[in-house]
Amino acid sequence: MIAGRRSKTVAFVAILALLTFGALAAESAQPGDIIAVNKAFQDHYARGNYPAAQIDAQELERLVKARFGADHTYYAVALNKLGIVYWRQGRYSEAEGLYKRALAIREKALGANHPDVGATLNNLALVYGAQGKYAEAEELYKRALTIREKALGANHADVGQTLNNLAIVYRAQGKYSEAEGLYKRALAIREKVLGASHPDVGQTLNNLADVYRAQGKYGEAEGLFKRALVIREKRLERATPVLPPPSTTWPSFM
Repeated sequence: MIAGRRSKTVAFVAILALLTFGALAAESAQPGDIIAVNKAFQDHYARGNYPAAQIDAQELERLVKARFGADHTYYAVALNKLGIVYWRQGRYSEAEGLYKRALAIREKALGANHPDVGATLNNLALVYGAQGKYAEAEELYKRALTIREKALGANHADVGQTLNNLAIVYRAQGKYSEAEGLYKRALAIREKVLGASHPDVGQTLNNLADVYRAQGKYGEAEGLFKRALVIREKRLERATPVLPPPSTTWPSFM
């Protein structure tokens, strides 16, 4: 989902790889262990095996805390991953608590306008939106959008992600005009950055079509649904891992 810069997750793995050569040695958590558990988490999550991914994320949280401490930004990455798994399983209270802890760490260590803060705000908003707490979700998405536009640029993929997620909140409240405008912006960004056949483009096409359908604009909806279907069928033909359907929101793994 992230283009144009390294995510904190990538930096996290890269730095830990360097530690295997002897730097910052610690008895309680070896770098190789952290890297292996992180890989297992990514594999299980990509396949939709959330119970297994939860076990991995819990172990990752324990290892990273032991090695780096509870105030380190790497620990915020581990908390974020565990929060994502809880969110996927509908365990919203636990996810919320983890995201809030990650947010506090990142705001203190990185500053309130850092992109990683925006990523955490995006994820916390997902939790609120899933519970129908639309006012809270809308506020956080707007904060995340401001941060991401300023830090990454108006046409970054992460901006498209937040626009799409905020539009879903508007759609859920029947605010079709607002949702339509945001989906169109998200679609333009995603087509430009990711390409016309990317799954995220299909996701936004599907969502925009749903807004048209809800307003009785069936001709416009049909065309977009067909485009989204073609993208999804091609994706399935490539036998990609099982992931949530195009209408769902997306978290940030940083």
